[in-house]
Amino acid sequence: MIFLRILGWDANRSWVDWSDYHRKNLEGRLRRLTDLDRVTVKRLARQVRDRECDWLTLSRVSDPLAAESLRSFLQSLGAEAVLEATESGAPADPRRQDGSGG
Repeated sequence: MIFLRILGWDANRSWVDWSDYHRKNLEGRLRRLTDLDRVTVKRLARQVRDRECDWLTLSRVSDPLAAESLRSFLQSLGAEAVLEATESGAPADPRRQDGSGG
């Protein structure tokens, strides 16, 4: 399983500012890379935009390049993010991703 951890935000490092396009793009990426339903994905995208979420569980990543693409996308918006992988069978992160503690 792959996790994306947002370490912080720096507006001076962003290449672009958040717009509806970026929010919708993030929602699409999260739908492809997670097992979350549409409503939860929308909530999670808003939390990322509002800098309230610092951990994403990418449970449906089959290609590591897709996870790297998401990390790069967030970096263009000013996020300092890293990807972390766990071996199969390793315990999952206890933080929830349903918008209640992500």
